[in-house]
Amino acid sequence: MDEQVRQRQCQRQYEAWCWDPGPYSVFICRWDQLPPELHDYIYDILDIIADKHAASVLSLISRVWSRHFRPRLFARLSLWDEEDFRMLYGILRSPLSAWLAEHVATLSFRMNDFPSRPVWTALLRLLPACRCVLHTPDHPSGLVSHSASLKSSLRSITSLDLRHCHFPSFRTLLRVLADITYLETVRLYDVTWSGDAPMAAEAASNICSGSFNHAREVQQVNCTSNLAVAAWILAAASTRYSFARRRTAGPVVPAETWVVIKLIQMFLPSEDTIRYARFDVIEATQDTYKFAGSLSIKRWNVANILCQVVKSAPFDGSDGTWSVHRIALADGIDSGRSRPYLQSRDLSIVSSFLPTHPQLELQILCGGGFSVEEFRTLSEKVMEAVNSHPAVSTKHNSKLPDGRFLEPTLFDVTQRDLEEAREALEGVGSNTELFAPC
Repeated sequence: MDEQVRQRQCQRQYEAWCWDPGPYSVFICRWDQLPPELHDYIYDILDIIADKHAASVLSLISRVWSRHFRPRLFARLSLWDEEDFRMLYGILRSPLSAWLAEHVATLSFRMNDFPSRPVWTALLRLLPACRCVLHTPDHPSGLVSHSASLKSSLRSITSLDLRHCHFPSFRTLLRVLADITYLETVRLYDVTWSGDAPMAAEAASNICSGSFNHAREVQQVNCTSNLAVAAWILAAASTRYSFARRRTAGPVVPAETWVVIKLIQMFLPSEDTIRYARFDVIEATQDTYKFAGSLSIKRWNVANILCQVVKSAPFDGSDGTWSVHRIALADGIDSGRSRPYLQSRDLSIVSSFLPTHPQLELQILCGGGFSVEEFRTLSEKVMEAVNSHPAVSTKHNSKLPDGRFLEPTLFDVTQRDLEEAREALEGVGSNTELFAPC
């Protein structure tokens, strides 16, 4: 209530200032005398510090200020019910207010029932500047199905947030995501689907059509599987593979793509579900693709993953093939949960990659959460699982918090953290053990 009173007082003071010809005319006169580049500089500053209420007030100063600040009022719109849908649709269809369509960048659907009627898809097609769609109801919504109208309406966006949605199958969810041509960010909260994700390349035929080359971030929280979507998106993106729907027999997913899918799914524990998983693309160049992931069981971070995929240099001048070059698995911040999690992973799946990826490097990185005895046990388990592959190494440093220190820019450790850890090592002497088979 106090905030509303304050806003009304500010509005009255502003209106009184505008109606007083003295201060207002002086301001306009002085403003017009400023160079245009200074106008732009002031606009940029106000864009940073002004909230919606301030932008509303600034838009009333003049027509020029209105053209600059009024669009900010509509950059993000939230729709709460069917009436909001139809009102916005009518505004966008009106010649007098159609200009609004060019300024809506984010559309948030807050209703509990996912809008599946034609008006919803038609609404998005009227918003060419919209790049982010959020469906975040407070309660579970209805079934989301794939359709031609949904496909055409999502084509131009780059970010999709879904909450409390249910899909008929994992295939349906992946088709919806693949329809977004320039998809960069996917965030799924309490998103479920019926059935399991395909676990074999032969079963992946006809799953979706499209590529995920622009993907940069995938988050999943409390989903049916919190690694499935990231596995398929990052596998396609890292190997530059484009899914194609077909009905012919035989594997539809190439071996190098399927390796990344199996790699990520390997970290899904059978005894407990990963509650939260986030993957970020660190590097995406013509010949290297690198992503890092953080996994949490309940609220505890138990592991951090790094995967590097490189493109081989062909000898005959043809396009090279992509293959997994490096896998790094680091213990998490919560060492009490990290130890049993890492020790329970079936790392023998990595050995199945070696015949087709002989240059694969596997690193297991552990910090102070592991004792020397625990680290030796884990190291022996790793070596046994991968048959002492020469490119496998395990590293332990009890003076550092966890294995993330080896990749500070990848595993979210600051440079200051790294320097403090090194100073501590210099003071007491290094206690680093490196186990690598001959």
